Amino acid sequence: QNASADFFDTEWMFGLKDGFDVVIGNPPYVQMQKDNGKLAVELKSQNYKTYERTGDLYAIFYEKGINILREGGIETFITSSQWMKAAYGKSLRKYFLSKNPLKLVLLGPGVFESATVDTNIIVIQNAENKKQLAGATITDLQQLNEPANLDLEFMPYVSEETWAISDLSKQIINEKLKAKGKPLKQWRVKINFGIKTGFNEAFIIEEDKRKELIKADAGSKEIIRPVLRGREIEKYATEWDGDYLISTFPALGISINKYKAVKKYLESFQPKLNQTGETFINEEGKQEKTRKKTSNKWFETQDQIGYYKELSKEKLIWKRIGSQLRFSYSAKEIYCLDSTCIATGEKIKYLACLLNSKLCNYQLFENAPKTGMGDLIISVQALEPLLVYYPNEKEENIFNQLLDFILLQKKNGVDFYEIENVINGCVYELYFGEEMKKAGVAILALVENDLEAVKKLSPEKAIAKLYEKWQEPKNEVRNRLLLMATRCPDTIGVIEASVN
Repeated sequence: QNASADFFDTEWMFGLKDGFDVVIGNPPYVQMQKDNGKLAVELKSQNYKTYERTGDLYAIFYEKGINILREGGIETFITSSQWMKAAYGKSLRKYFLSKNPLKLVLLGPGVFESATVDTNIIVIQNAENKKQLAGATITDLQQLNEPANLDLEFMPYVSEETWAISDLSKQIINEKLKAKGKPLKQWRVKINFGIKTGFNEAFIIEEDKRKELIKADAGSKEIIRPVLRGREIEKYATEWDGDYLISTFPALGISINKYKAVKKYLESFQPKLNQTGETFINEEGKQEKTRKKTSNKWFETQDQIGYYKELSKEKLIWKRIGSQLRFSYSAKEIYCLDSTCIATGEKIKYLACLLNSKLCNYQLFENAPKTGMGDLIISVQALEPLLVYYPNEKEENIFNQLLDFILLQKKNGVDFYEIENVINGCVYELYFGEEMKKAGVAILALVENDLEAVKKLSPEKAIAKLYEKWQEPKNEVRNRLLLMATRCPDTIGVIEASVN
């Protein structure tokens, strides 16, 4: 009598009724959304607790590996460490907490030269959680030759929200951030990727080409918009470099025959612009591929850009991947490429101050996913868990005024270090106010009074007056800023040492 068995049936294949003692592996890293979400569709009905439509296949392997262990058995996997911080990793983090994680080793940038993402090794027991987890970060593969000598940190603080290996001082900071901060996901803020054209050489044009197209057909102006590239993004504000985007977004439902000059120009790039994923022979006689296969028309951008109205609103813009954090404020219509992200919604000026502050930079450096080269990946997954203090109207106004001064200084090409330093001090007080008041280094009330004193002056004169006051040797704001790190060593001192 034949009987059916699962693809990996431990009893049928190995005669094991209770499961394996040990499971060791390096599962594949495959995004569920690859190939139009084929894997996500196939696995959805399998009832895995770690399933996430936007997740990665290795999460399912973790669960499957534990499922085939005996009670008390050990699983040891090496995988990408994105699950520790990414939104899609929440179900896996929750699942691990239902078991008994023992050791976590983060393999930092450079450990594997060919790795494109940070990796980790985790040792987890198929048993009730006994809160024994300890972790370490290594930068040299040789350290694994002597695992007993690893400097393991006890990790009682891990949760569904995030996992990180932190020393005691950082644990203290994290608890205070949680007490005062509100995850950005809970704000009325929308975060979107920039525009993916699929072939920038055709869709990004300079001023001369714009003028040429408009001269040939005045209607061209309707679908040509100013655009920023990721490399151009600066802190607080970015000066537009003069490039334009042909904004034939699928979401607009444009008829290209209405824009004859633009149509003729785009046709000069054919068949490259076809969205079929087919191979063709180019003018040099070499094989080349068209843009990837989509349901969009040949003249349209690769992505739908259904959020195009957000691009005309007040917004923050930042480079999605990089070693430096720069959040740029804009109240103008400006479009952005897919090397950037944008945020629209409430309290955007205030957020420009907070996200550029040392405290929020510290959070991102500690918690944001990283590439294999160590660059930060500042996408939705990094920003949604960011703990940002939600201000009252009076607090928000202070930061809005300070940002206006910085924007004016940038416009005039003048240094704004003094104002930025004050913003950092004020941000610290939002989170560590009680500690700073006890230490005699609180400045928010002082800064509020100083701003009130110059409100009737022109912006240029107000800035000059503030600079003059804040640079006086006996000025309280100046001196408290200088003393913050030493008088609050377990919070501000740690952050200053980490981000400077």
